Amino acid sequence: MLHPDKADLQILETVFDMFRLEMQSTDNLQMEMLQMMLKRILILCTRIYKKKIQLQASDQNTNIIREYNFLVEKHFREKHTVKEYADLLFKSPKTLSNLFKKMGDTSPLQFIHQRIMIEAKRLLTYSDQSISDITYELGFSDIHVFSRFFKKNDGVSPQNFREGKN
Repeated sequence: MLHPDKADLQILETVFDMFRLEMQSTDNLQMEMLQMMLKRILILCTRIYKKKIQLQASDQNTNIIREYNFLVEKHFREKHTVKEYADLLFKSPKTLSNLFKKMGDTSPLQFIHQRIMIEAKRLLTYSDQSISDITYELGFSDIHVFSRFFKKNDGVSPQNFREGKN
């Protein structure tokens, strides 16, 4: 969890204001701008985090975690297991688990699940796609698997979430 100071908070608020404005845009470049702004938010949060716990930018463990986070962001729709990401990083799942344990409270699998949930909630809230289409877009084999995953992580079914029954 981040606890930004006043200066960091002002910077983040400015970026979030820009993000909100971009959400109102309707041109064909909106998605690209939103992705760029999300990357900026992630970088700013990383800087705040590093400043708070005084990590060195060259710290190898931090770089592995950062690379893992990047890979999850890039592949979360297709890859849902820690082993798949560990293979991409030429590490064992246990090594990744130990690194995450040293660096914070979230496990590598929880990180993957959180990213999938963010996208699922975004799609359920802001798109007209059917739950079945969202299921396949997020890389689940069938709607029942996705519904169980969603309910386990959020406490309500995707349908109830979409209808605001949470």
